[in-house]
Amino acid sequence: MSNAPHLSEKDLGHIRHIGKLAGQLPGDWSGMGSDWWDIGEGAQQYELAFMAYTLGLVQHRYTPAYREFCQATMENLIGKMMLPDIWEKWINASRGGKTVNPDQEELHAGWIDPIKKYNIMFKGHLLQMAAQHEALYRTGRYATPGAFTFQFKASTWGNGPEDYVYDLNDVARIVYDEYVESNYEGVQCEPNRVYPMCNQHAVLGLMHYDQAFGTGYAADVIPKFKAAWLRKGYTDEKTGSHMRLRWVQQDQIFPAQTPWSDGWTGIFMHAWDRDFIQSIYPRERDTHLKLLLAGKEHERVCCAMVPTSAKIGFGMFTALAAEVGDAEARESLLDYADRNFNPTWTEGALHYPRSDNWMPDADGNSTGVDVLTANALLPMARLNTGDGFWGLYNQPWTDAQRAAPYFADIDQRIAGVSAAYHDAMDKALHLSLLPGPKAGGLQFSIRQLDPSRSYVVRRDGAEIGKLAVGSADGAAEWRDGADPIVRVDAGTAASYVVAELA
Repeated sequence: MSNAPHLSEKDLGHIRHIGKLAGQLPGDWSGMGSDWWDIGEGAQQYELAFMAYTLGLVQHRYTPAYREFCQATMENLIGKMMLPDIWEKWINASRGGKTVNPDQEELHAGWIDPIKKYNIMFKGHLLQMAAQHEALYRTGRYATPGAFTFQFKASTWGNGPEDYVYDLNDVARIVYDEYVESNYEGVQCEPNRVYPMCNQHAVLGLMHYDQAFGTGYAADVIPKFKAAWLRKGYTDEKTGSHMRLRWVQQDQIFPAQTPWSDGWTGIFMHAWDRDFIQSIYPRERDTHLKLLLAGKEHERVCCAMVPTSAKIGFGMFTALAAEVGDAEARESLLDYADRNFNPTWTEGALHYPRSDNWMPDADGNSTGVDVLTANALLPMARLNTGDGFWGLYNQPWTDAQRAAPYFADIDQRIAGVSAAYHDAMDKALHLSLLPGPKAGGLQFSIRQLDPSRSYVVRRDGAEIGKLAVGSADGAAEWRDGADPIVRVDAGTAASYVVAELA
């Protein structure tokens, strides 16, 4: 397995932390709650979404033959998107006002439904998260009627409870229709505002939706959206930086040239327009990297606080450097984080606790870190050694890969799955485990093995048992009507191979 990509102990620590956050009870946002959005209501939806995308990368690249952890954790994250804490922010945002449209004299009545129009900063993420799940697992879970049900429970205002009922098919169709209605110039977030970064998620959601359902939404949107992008000047030709936003009614572009805007847009645009992002990245690197490593961006956060989005610049640009394959920048930024952001291990989970101490010291080091960066962006960067999202969207699993054997029932507290894949040429299933916080005896299952065949199980090259229906041999057992199981000592790192016998 030496040529297969492997997760490190730090990688697994980040993944366990994501699993911990995703598994918290509804309404428990402990360790979350980024305030970079500056709306006083929190911005957890971005943490949920970016953690789900990180898991998609892990699933696709590192552990295609081990699915239960990433799949269940994604489902927990998607489920949290239906909580009122997340989507009810739209009630106020839908009303607009001079903040988003200088020509709007009065606030609109607005509307509660978070899906029916605009709000791409929410429904674009919901689309991408759910379509990613379907593209990987083909369960149909989110394509069933009512899969996305938003319950408004009138208690202090309103005319009574209301349910807004959708599924993945509805969301994809609505998003596509809004691209068409906008002349492919982008779906609005708040009324009158188009953000380039938020539209990346909608495009990628349509890509995965097309792969799962055979539609042509993304195939229509991508070339026309890119043409509008160039026509409107969403990326500055001189600087290579992306705009922050556009006012639609006034047709006014607001440039940015910031690491958060360039990073966020570039990470995900790279998945559908790799050559374009690669062509402008060197200029963005020249603009941002030295300042980030010298604490200058942290200084701006501390002393100016405008925009508060500067808080996520470090994480966004680190994740961009990772996606474009800039190993030197990625490693330098991750090293900075490990020196300054107090990496903390708790029961096998690794995270960076939030710190609001943004002022850099005399050496240009700051301990300030926002939780979106800490919980999602830095793990995303560490786990992505280049082209992670490009691969996820352009090299989808085939039906044969989904039908291949895979491992299951692995207790993450006992062992972390560093790599898991099926080699169709060698007819062998590979698994690498690293000891977890409660390392010891472990029993794992294997699913979708051919019951008419027999298999040998090896640990670090040495045979530890054979699998055949109705028999037990060494560490391996395959009872009639049950999944085959293997019992091992996971107290030390080891690699396992389950190979078909001739």
